[in-house]
Amino acid sequence: MTFRFRALIALVALTALSLALLIHAQECVCYPTDVLFTSPFGPLKSLRFVINVNGSEITGFGAEASLVIPETPVSLDIHVDSWLGIPLNYNYHYVLTQYNKTMPIYVNIPAAELIITPLSASGMPLTTLALINVTCDNHFVDLGVGPQVVVVPIPSSGSIMCNITGYSYGAIARKGVILTMEKSGQVVPITLTIPVSGYYIPGVGFVPTSTFILLAFVMIIYTIVIVILLIEYAFWRGRVGPRGPPRSYRF
Repeated sequence: MTFRFRALIALVALTALSLALLIHAQECVCYPTDVLFTSPFGPLKSLRFVINVNGSEITGFGAEASLVIPETPVSLDIHVDSWLGIPLNYNYHYVLTQYNKTMPIYVNIPAAELIITPLSASGMPLTTLALINVTCDNHFVDLGVGPQVVVVPIPSSGSIMCNITGYSYGAIARKGVILTMEKSGQVVPITLTIPVSGYYIPGVGFVPTSTFILLAFVMIIYTIVIVILLIEYAFWRGRVGPRGPPRSYRF
């Protein structure tokens, strides 16, 4: 009886040891790896991408992704689907080995940088008085006040059409630009002249003509009121004399 009990205990221990060895053999020694989507001008945000790691797909949004890479060699396929809804359709293939599996993966996407400068009809910079709207391939890209800097990725099709619209005090100006692969890595300056006139006042900046006229009108009214008050005061002093009105004087 004692022998059978000891044999049973030994069998259970052997089974547990075998299971532990099997689980350990199936465990994956993995390493974290980051995928960073960049352009010639820095990180590229608002991307939609699909990453295939040894047949397993991961869908992500943004400018980066964090992966867990197994110890064995890994085949990595990255598909950059779109940017702000604009199709890009770029495909990249990487093979990770024990020598580079912990290094960040940089996915470089062709892009151009738009530098938009709004000016008045007289050439004065509209730093705070112009609303700039940017669309590319009929998709909203950017909206801001004053000069804007926009990095635009160029699709694999080879080109993208961007339209810039500026608004200032009811005046509108539009300009379009086509970005091709030849523009990748380049800065594209765009001067947007909005037909609004005005004057530059030191310490104040650009003042539109309508605002300038309104300010001048207010100053004229203010001056007239001051003059009338001074005349009335002088007339009153002339009636009451230099010593002022007597105690029984009624206004």
